[in-house]
Amino acid sequence: MKRDLSSSMETSFDDCGEIKLVDWGGNQIDAALRERLRPGNIVRITEGCYVRITKKCGNKFMGSVEDPYLTDPRWYTYRNGDERSFAPDEIIEIPLNWKGNKNLLKNVVYVAKK
Repeated sequence: MKRDLSSSMETSFDDCGEIKLVDWGGNQIDAALRERLRPGNIVRITEGCYVRITKKCGNKFMGSVEDPYLTDPRWYTYRNGDERSFAPDEIIEIPLNWKGNKNLLKNVVYVAKK
């Protein structure tokens, strides 16, 4: 039986019902950072995997699964190298300290906890 990580993900929503965007440590960041994403950036999507963005196609992104935690492909519904299409609002995490995301650091705005 393959494991789909999306069911084990804890997706949080903001006051407007939008999916919260967090950094790798779980700290909420302003969703406007999604607009600054470019090919080469790595994000986590609602399916639970990390994806390196390869291009933007209209209002969607294309990316290749590049997840260091997928160690045994028998347990997952996707594999490293699989192509994915996803909308910006499907991005739930941007691991800012990861190699492909250093260009985003100067644009990060953290959301104060209520």
